[in-house]
Amino acid sequence: MERRTRVDRRSRKFPPLKYLLFGGRRKIIRRSEDKSNWIYPDQYTFRMFLIIAFIVVLSLIDGFLTLHLADYGAKETNPVMAIFLKHGIYPFLLAKLSLTFFGLICLLILNNFYLKSLRTYVKNLFPIFAGLYSVVIIWQIYIKFY
Repeated sequence: MERRTRVDRRSRKFPPLKYLLFGGRRKIIRRSEDKSNWIYPDQYTFRMFLIIAFIVVLSLIDGFLTLHLADYGAKETNPVMAIFLKHGIYPFLLAKLSLTFFGLICLLILNNFYLKSLRTYVKNLFPIFAGLYSVVIIWQIYIKFY
């Protein structure tokens, strides 16, 4: 016999605003029945913070290396960033960081979303993005010195 009279608090997919502003306790999905749903965490792990901070630093390094290589005649292959590069250093760096932050925030919100086609969660893509960014930076350093 069910004695509970209140609505199940887990039935909400998006946490109440008070949890987003003042912090909640939901970091991970623990229940197997919740793993099939789209759950938004209230908090994120320290490991996730470090990976995101690392990606932002890599984005900055990539931006400065791109500017440096552009001074030596290299072309920006990303057509969106090439437009901002034509407008100068500050618009380019502002756009680079803004687009990076926007993408990371979107992926962070979808952190626990399961990608069926890739058979993995979005949170597992962050280290892959960091690795790809690292390869881009290594390539830029290679171009500079060789």
